[in-house]
Amino acid sequence: MTEIIQEIQMKEVTFPPSISAPGQPVLLKCQTSIVVIGANGAGKSRLGGWLELKGPQKAKIHRITAQRSLVFPESTSPISYKAAEEAFHWAPRPVNWDEQTYESNKSQLRLNARYGKSSNLETAPLNDFEKLLTLLFSDSYTKLLEHEAQQRRSDVLVPLPENLLRKVQTVWESVLPHRKLQFLSGEVRALPTGSEEMGYPARAMSDGERVIFYLIAQCLCARDESIIVVDEPEIHLHKAIQDTLWNAIEKARPDCTFVYLTHDLMFAADRIGAVKVCLKDYLNGEFNWFCIESQDSIPEDIYLEVLGSRKPVLFVEGSSNSYDLEIYQLTYPQFSIKPVGSCASVLAATKVFRSLRDLHRIECFGMIDRDYLSQEQLQAYASSGIFTPLVAEIENLYLAPGIIKAVANQLLLDPELVFESVKEFIIDEFQRNIHTHALDATRHIVNLKLGQFGSKDASIEDYSNALQNHIKQIDTMKIYNTALQEANHLVSERDYDGIIRAFNRKDLTKKITRFFNIKQEAYIDKVREMTKRDFGNIPLHFSEFLPKIKINP
Repeated sequence: MTEIIQEIQMKEVTFPPSISAPGQPVLLKCQTSIVVIGANGAGKSRLGGWLELKGPQKAKIHRITAQRSLVFPESTSPISYKAAEEAFHWAPRPVNWDEQTYESNKSQLRLNARYGKSSNLETAPLNDFEKLLTLLFSDSYTKLLEHEAQQRRSDVLVPLPENLLRKVQTVWESVLPHRKLQFLSGEVRALPTGSEEMGYPARAMSDGERVIFYLIAQCLCARDESIIVVDEPEIHLHKAIQDTLWNAIEKARPDCTFVYLTHDLMFAADRIGAVKVCLKDYLNGEFNWFCIESQDSIPEDIYLEVLGSRKPVLFVEGSSNSYDLEIYQLTYPQFSIKPVGSCASVLAATKVFRSLRDLHRIECFGMIDRDYLSQEQLQAYASSGIFTPLVAEIENLYLAPGIIKAVANQLLLDPELVFESVKEFIIDEFQRNIHTHALDATRHIVNLKLGQFGSKDASIEDYSNALQNHIKQIDTMKIYNTALQEANHLVSERDYDGIIRAFNRKDLTKKITRFFNIKQEAYIDKVREMTKRDFGNIPLHFSEFLPKIKINP
């Protein structure tokens, strides 16, 4: 049996030229949709206006603007379907105009009818809910009359025809299964499932219920093979329902192409299979945009967020509520700080974005914990835009001499005396744990060396022999003794800065609180409070133990 493979028909949308990538194609091809991501003020509405008013496909554009009225009409009356269609898609035909005059002027009439006399048509509000509802009821009324006429002429039962109103109802109820729609004479009502007696008029619907109705109806009423441009498709919608809604709408209109203009990165990431476009800005009548290449190294929402950034980006370890983020935001205000989780994630994200620098023109760097990295490793990472603090753990930044003295001063204690006490305690604590430190350093280095093993031997015997030879070359005792010798040197020199650069202990900030006469949890909270109140030059003291990152002009 011969398998028949159906070729997917690609759809095309023409974009304006981009000033940052003049050589890239302006004809974008997609299966179903294109998502344009841009920050507020980047020019998304301007792009939607260009597609509708100036682009070569403007006759096919059906635009749903971000500023749209969602006031549900109390009631509506059907009119002739042709008149309703003209009023919704174009503008009502003046009574003294013939067909030819109307066809010649309907494009200009449409702009006046949709946007009034606004000087900025790209950003003008849209108030067409009443025309939309009139078209729905007129279509239903017309098809019911046609059905009645057919039934009178037939001796058999004629099936009821599909109409726009029932299609909207089907999609709306699939998205909101706990609600039903009821259509009366010129009126729409919502009914809670199982409690029909508790129904309420459409004007009493929630914002979400109304916008879902409006968006479904707009898209189903668009002309055949339209390019439907939706500005802020996520507005008034709960995140849990956005994907369901637009999947249902796209399924109901497979003939149409959808262009979403959004600043919501999760919405963009959820549109799986869509072509993604980053709109950087709109200046002097020119757009700055580029297509986003797909990748699998980092989460797509972070990927899209960075591409939309207007500042250089610094990837860091941790999460959005970690100490790392707070400290780096304080000391690197010129950067957009993006926590991405583990050290491996920071390395991957930095590598991905630096490899695409010619495309997005964003300076990207990474910051990882120092841990037990050797000087050679630190230099290798730095050459790739990856840096480390001058302390072993990010928490050790709170042990910086300037921070300790600032807190002591704020608590009306002798800063020098407190620091000397903390210094002696940290040195003694390091000496007590010196063998544990050396063993931890050994484990880390051995794991790195094991991870460097690679073999393409053809047989398991050769592979096993190569692995055993690799392991034999790892001298664990030498590694341990070297780490121990370096640690002993730091202790003998009473090198406080060197010790907090080497000592991996996250609980040290809790152990020094006794020198301030405060509770264990209070020290870091005190530093954060002083930062918010701009006391003690906290960012300056942090920066003394963080690398200076040079941004290329």
